[in-house]
Amino acid sequence: MIDFQHVSKRYKGAEQYAVEDVSFHIEDGEFVFLVGPSGSGKTTIFKLLTMEELPTDGSIQVNSYDLNRLKHRKVPFYRRTLGVVFQDFRLIQTKTVAENLAFVMQVINIDPYFIDDRVDEVLTWLDMADKKQRYPSELSGGEQQRVSIARALMNRPEVILADEPTGNLDPDLSRETLRLFDRVNRELKTTVLVVTHEKTLVDEMNRRVLYLDRGRIVGDRQQGTYEIAGAKGRR
Repeated sequence: MIDFQHVSKRYKGAEQYAVEDVSFHIEDGEFVFLVGPSGSGKTTIFKLLTMEELPTDGSIQVNSYDLNRLKHRKVPFYRRTLGVVFQDFRLIQTKTVAENLAFVMQVINIDPYFIDDRVDEVLTWLDMADKKQRYPSELSGGEQQRVSIARALMNRPEVILADEPTGNLDPDLSRETLRLFDRVNRELKTTVLVVTHEKTLVDEMNRRVLYLDRGRIVGDRQQGTYEIAGAKGRR
């Protein structure tokens, strides 16, 4: 569950809010796109969700955690409930695919035997078992993004957050990546929030879309229902 209530964020020294009076609610198991042009506040919302930033005003709750009141020592535990996917993959180039995935669990001292089993399980589910011993430089861009999604799934997160995950991919690979997030949501019942500016690709999918512009939510399309500025209609 993700819940924003009247959330605003103004960075130190800035005259304007990056996001202002933003409220939305995402239920467990939902798949939602957050769409908006550059500078609309998408990155700020992403950083608020990962606790890289704290809100200036308002309240945020994610996975039963109250982010406004979360003690610093509890932040790593909160982040373990998230799987995060980035535009630039952020894979460790000196490690194989298997080692990249294993590292996620090694840093929290999970038993190595369990880690090996989980690596095999995730790669098999993603049809990438044959890439296990490859290095990132030996993979295509689409394959590297699949590995980054695999890494995000390692700890069985409650929520997947993806920040412009198709930004470095061509249209066909972008569609394939969005279909993979759709599969994660449908088969694993994981809540998915994809932040993107790729409105054309998003419109091809029958999923909820939150529209962000100039730091405010200006529309909410609910799988065929279109709502903007308080007015509802059918598309």
